[in-house]
Amino acid sequence: TAIAGAVVCALGALLTGSGVAAVIRHRTTIVPHHPVATLITSGPYRLSRNPMYTGLAIAYLGGALLFGSWWPILLWPVVILVVTKLVIEPEERYLGERFGPAYADFRDRVRRWL
Repeated sequence: TAIAGAVVCALGALLTGSGVAAVIRHRTTIVPHHPVATLITSGPYRLSRNPMYTGLAIAYLGGALLFGSWWPILLWPVVILVVTKLVIEPEERYLGERFGPAYADFRDRVRRWL
């Protein structure tokens, strides 16, 4: 389980890192609730509207496997729900207001997670 956990954790970190790199490359912010300069729809954002959160969620599961602990896996749905309600949904409302039809099209084409 440790090897599988390390691989899953690394894949999650890679997805998160690629999301951060795309944001930096487009000169906008990674800080939730801060104004964004541009809507990113390329790179990892072709796979997920939230590659950083998705990557962190995957790395979280990998970490649980890596350390052989099952209780974080049981709590994972709660973590996902809390992040969705407190961070992702407000961000999506903001992006919808900020980018209008362009964001609506992006939202229709790309899944929230994977």
